[in-house]
Amino acid sequence: MEKSFFVGDAAGRPEIKGLNKRKKDHSCADRLMALNANLWFCTPEEHFQNASTSQWIRPEFNPTDLIPAKTLYEPHDAKLILNQVEVNIFTTLNYWINIT
Repeated sequence: MEKSFFVGDAAGRPEIKGLNKRKKDHSCADRLMALNANLWFCTPEEHFQNASTSQWIRPEFNPTDLIPAKTLYEPHDAKLILNQVEVNIFTTLNYWINIT
């Protein structure tokens, strides 16, 4: 995990006018997904072109404020991989639902 990162273009960047103009991003979903997965995030320009870190405004609503903090595994000795078919549904609430 220490070496993992997320590169995405839905970074919540505002519009830039003038010489280096750019439309605003359609969303900040990529940046929020990286935040929820506890991954380092960068835009394609930052990763591939060594551009400076982009400015963004985090949405006012934070769904994690509504739920109690959870640990990654409950119970703490739970297995990551089971010997059966499973489906993991990831949400933007720092939870995942495991259907076995």
